Amino acid sequence: MIDHLESDKRIQILDSFRFLAILGVLLYHYYSRWTTPIAPFNLYPYGNEVKIFRYGYLGVEFFFIISGFVIAFTLHGNSSLIKFWKKRWIRLFPAMLICSLITYTTVSILDTDKVFYRSQVPGNLLVSLTFLHPSIINAVLKPIHVQLSYLNGSYWSLWPEIQFYLLASLIYFADPKKFFSRFLWIALILFLICKSLYLLKENDIIHLHAIKIVLYKGLKFLDIFNLGTHILWFLFGVIFFQLYSKRTTRLSLIGLTCATLFQFFNFENWEAQLSFMMMMILFLIFIYFPKYLRFLQYKLFTHVGLVSYSIYLIHENIGVLLINKYGGSFGPYSQLFPMIILAGLSIFALILFYYVEKPVMNYLKRKLKINEVR
Repeated sequence: MIDHLESDKRIQILDSFRFLAILGVLLYHYYSRWTTPIAPFNLYPYGNEVKIFRYGYLGVEFFFIISGFVIAFTLHGNSSLIKFWKKRWIRLFPAMLICSLITYTTVSILDTDKVFYRSQVPGNLLVSLTFLHPSIINAVLKPIHVQLSYLNGSYWSLWPEIQFYLLASLIYFADPKKFFSRFLWIALILFLICKSLYLLKENDIIHLHAIKIVLYKGLKFLDIFNLGTHILWFLFGVIFFQLYSKRTTRLSLIGLTCATLFQFFNFENWEAQLSFMMMMILFLIFIYFPKYLRFLQYKLFTHVGLVSYSIYLIHENIGVLLINKYGGSFGPYSQLFPMIILAGLSIFALILFYYVEKPVMNYLKRKLKINEVR
């Protein structure tokens, strides 16, 4: 099965899953994120009337699962750690550079009221190109009293991705045959440690001052190096790759069961739990009953999924500003305006990918002597 996997350039259904993930994120940001009660103010002409998309933020977690699957897939096709990181850099950096410049320029022009003032700070543009948490950059620049942030709030999810790539690649190239078992146990232990520490803080169980100080410093560290908070999502992807590769073992089933239970009870309401279980079911259908997902493999879905990374990088601040400024012009139909932006962004991202990003990526692949970049 692995030989077959390595011969395929893309698994189309994963692009369809990316389409679902980016759709959820866009709908969340265009109907729920920038109004009450999530935000302290309202930027939509339709206020908080549309509540159905308030769990669309879980599209980011769906991206994490897909990433776990794809990285497990990609690691098996790489001969060295350096080659793996070259591929990751080629896949991530060109789009980030182009989309960050687009975001910085567009928001600087449109946002006359400085709603998204962080997108207009040149230093924040540079932070985004490092893929690091801003606190790491700020710690380095502390002597000159510089405080930088993400250029766009959505960029927060790239830092957990980078941490996952680092952990997974180090484990894999240390011993490929033991990658799955080692990653599984490290992921579960790391999640439980983080969860336990946060529970101690929330319930104020510890009363000894010295231990409290150590706990708070540890949690501050975990707020920055936050892979443990998100690692179960990546673990799901790695486990699903094992199942997809016909490597169903007792360990993979135990790992899937434990991770599912941990994550299910980590949510505080049934709506989020239901959304989570739908993700699990979609992946299991993809693995065992793929014919039932053929309806997702329309070119519209797979093409938008293909460019979902670029859409993700440019959609939030630009889209919300357009809704805020021009959505009210549609009167009673203002709730439909985000659909126009969604369609426009998809078309723009496709043009950007095929005429700018892809040529740049192909050039870099030739220069760095890299084959396919998944």
